[in-house]
Amino acid sequence: GVKINAVNITIDAGSSISADGKGYDHTGPGSSSSDAGASYGGLGERGALPTSTYGSAKEPISLGSGGYGYFRGGGAIRLVVSDTFTNNGKISANGDETSSGGSIYVTAKNITGNGNFLADGGHLHVGDIFFGSGGGGRIAIYYHNSSFTGTTEAKGGCGSYDGNTPTCAKDGTVGIFDETKNDLYLNNSWKFIQADAPFNFNNIYISNGAKVTSENGVSIVATNNLLLDKNSTFSLAENQILNIPTITIDGGSTLTLSGSETITANTLIVNGTNSMVTIPSLKTLSLNIPNITIGAGAFISADSKGYGTGVGPGSPTTVYDPNNPGQYYAGASYGGKGGGSAKAIYGSKFAPVDFGSGGNGSYVHGGGGVIRMIATGNFINNGTVSADGDSTSSGGSIYITANVLDGTGVFRANSGGPYCPFSCHFPGGGGRIAIYYKTYLFTGMAVSSGWNGYSETRGQDGTVYIASQSAPLPSSAKQITSFYINGLNPNVFGVINESNHTIALSVPFDTGVSSLNSIALVSADASIIPASNTGQNFSSPATYTVTAEDGSAQDYVVTVTVTPDPNPPADTTQPVLVSAKVTSVNMIEVTFSKDINGTTVNTTGSEFAVAGYTVSSAHKLTGGIIILTLSANIGAGETPSITFTSTNFKDLAGNQAVSPATVIATNNI
Repeated sequence: GVKINAVNITIDAGSSISADGKGYDHTGPGSSSSDAGASYGGLGERGALPTSTYGSAKEPISLGSGGYGYFRGGGAIRLVVSDTFTNNGKISANGDETSSGGSIYVTAKNITGNGNFLADGGHLHVGDIFFGSGGGGRIAIYYHNSSFTGTTEAKGGCGSYDGNTPTCAKDGTVGIFDETKNDLYLNNSWKFIQADAPFNFNNIYISNGAKVTSENGVSIVATNNLLLDKNSTFSLAENQILNIPTITIDGGSTLTLSGSETITANTLIVNGTNSMVTIPSLKTLSLNIPNITIGAGAFISADSKGYGTGVGPGSPTTVYDPNNPGQYYAGASYGGKGGGSAKAIYGSKFAPVDFGSGGNGSYVHGGGGVIRMIATGNFINNGTVSADGDSTSSGGSIYITANVLDGTGVFRANSGGPYCPFSCHFPGGGGRIAIYYKTYLFTGMAVSSGWNGYSETRGQDGTVYIASQSAPLPSSAKQITSFYINGLNPNVFGVINESNHTIALSVPFDTGVSSLNSIALVSADASIIPASNTGQNFSSPATYTVTAEDGSAQDYVVTVTVTPDPNPPADTTQPVLVSAKVTSVNMIEVTFSKDINGTTVNTTGSEFAVAGYTVSSAHKLTGGIIILTLSANIGAGETPSITFTSTNFKDLAGNQAVSPATVIATNNI
């Protein structure tokens, strides 16, 4: 690259300082061995994976990387101006075809003019084989005073594979640093890189459609403000740290949280039409900021950020069963049941933190996500806080704790409607909203509705709970503390196993169990189904559901056993020889109708005669089975007859076996 030190530099209109195509050839650190465009500040483009970005965004001095063939990346320009830098022309470090842009790094006391700073990637190469466009380069400009009104960009290269649809590589990074005020201006694209740390400013201004990202774990500090404005985006990374007193999202811009960030701030303002704070799917949008203001037309949204299609505790089955199609076409449940043969609701009415479940159907993005916000000062909602579900899916969770709740906006966790490509999938059920306050000035709406179409197809509404923080929280206790059968003499009390949530009872012999009145004592403010003192069939284990005051529930399985007859009638039934089978070449298994007392079996097998063979021994097994061992092998497929003769061959009750008796053995050997 080139470095120029000067007191003053002037670039007139039509003039330039150029390092276009002066970077690496195809062996650069961002070059690809495949057909992808080269990378530097931004990733190159093409179906095969490009290499990763490299170099510094704050102090860019690296060369851009070359793409296909003989093309080269942009070079590197370093300008140090102790007084005034006037640019009415062009400073450029653009890449050739398929190559990445290079570096422009300027430090000046004063910057003025209306020219251009360019570190763009090259366009795609069109030939017998396509080679992707190059990624943008890197630009960093530092000044003490600026009246510059020109253009600064590090765009990814573009092109078209079909002659109509443009396809572009990723933009590089552009940072403008006001050293007098210690302010950072991001008006293009930017990535906070861990190697560039620390990031300590007075103010950070992200504007003009800028797209800002970060590496994981980067800490960003601003003494005063972060302003995200004019259709810009800032996507936080995992374990990101923001320590900024006032964060403002305005002008249709979007702040995307990662779900694992740590934000230390005093004030969050989301203002302007379509300005938004949002979150990726299956991550909780959590904000603990003293003062939160949402302006008219602005959003804090976790819409469709819950469980995906056909996933979640309230989702329908994803496999179509023609014998039971209702389970497939049902809507998803959460705070309210979905339409059709939907699953049961789940989660807490008073502290909702569950994701909404996804319904079935193509183009269904999932249930509503989870929003948890704590504002120890003022929470003013004149816009929309929403965790809506997509089509056929259930709404999600909104859980707010505020000191002063004010505004005229909406809190919403509605379900999605039906999806009807051919046969209709039912709509989902509503989500859950809980709002706790100390001072309530809010005049807007809080809704968690099921889809309000035709009554026979709509999903059920979810829950909305709004209460003062001073009000006692509903109890979550849901135990069965005592369970007994009423009407017996004496009453029979169950043994409760709280770990397994089971209850076992033994009732006297000859007690009918098809309709017993049970009495269940449960935790204070809880309820139980089936209700106490109503007839219950205990022919098989019965399930009792205890629901706590806060809406949570616990099932108990109750099993009633009838004790055996204390005076059973005498067993006078004689054992009968019922079958025989050849089990190996010299063994036959004979079976009696009852178990035999082993002491009555002669081990020589003299009680049995096998036609054509001699029995050498016999031994007893359980279940009335006797194994006979023969002195010679049985021929293949032979089915000899076995005759039993004995007057001292008895069952366990002392009953003599029926004698004589003959059976024909089966032989599958």
